[in-house]
Amino acid sequence: MDIDATIDGDVDIDYVKFRIKLNDLGFVSTGLWLWKVRYFNIHKKVYNMTFKDFCAKVVGKNYTTCLDMMKASRVWLALSTRGYNQLPYSIAQCVTLYKYIDDEETFFANWELITTELEEHEYSATAFASIIEGREPKKSTVITFPLDLFDKLYNTACNVGLTIIELVRSMHYELFQKVVCSRPDENAEALERWQLDLALIVAEQDALLNS
Repeated sequence: MDIDATIDGDVDIDYVKFRIKLNDLGFVSTGLWLWKVRYFNIHKKVYNMTFKDFCAKVVGKNYTTCLDMMKASRVWLALSTRGYNQLPYSIAQCVTLYKYIDDEETFFANWELITTELEEHEYSATAFASIIEGREPKKSTVITFPLDLFDKLYNTACNVGLTIIELVRSMHYELFQKVVCSRPDENAEALERWQLDLALIVAEQDALLNS
């Protein structure tokens, strides 16, 4: 398809940039709505279900992802209301900062340090952790895997508003709980193989995000 033929008239590039950034922050509004649902017990009063079931059956996302969006929205809101112009723009970046949010002095000091050390295009959860904790980034291992697997991961990640690495990490806990932990002896070898495969995929995506 000729994409140029689908665009009528002149393109307002400022508006395009605005829409791109706005779309990137969808997790903030979703996270804030989830906070409201949980705070007012809407999941119980309206749907008569646990918050975990509400996430899966109503929102269509797994529980871990919803919790991460809630954490991310709180971090983003705290920084934006403080008046910062440079702000994190992914769930993973915000979650990295969340552990410090109850210590206001440390929380804002960390963000000052990050914005001093990094340009906005260099932002990543790995870079944040390296700066905050004063450690070297973890070394990465490159892995190749079938294109059909990559396509499935990519499409699923896009559908739920995550990066591939965020998707893999969110799947990790539930996968082993359901498949491996139920029969630990029988699945010991499978556990070791899957842990290695997932670790390599995560490492590869980390490398891509930070390249």
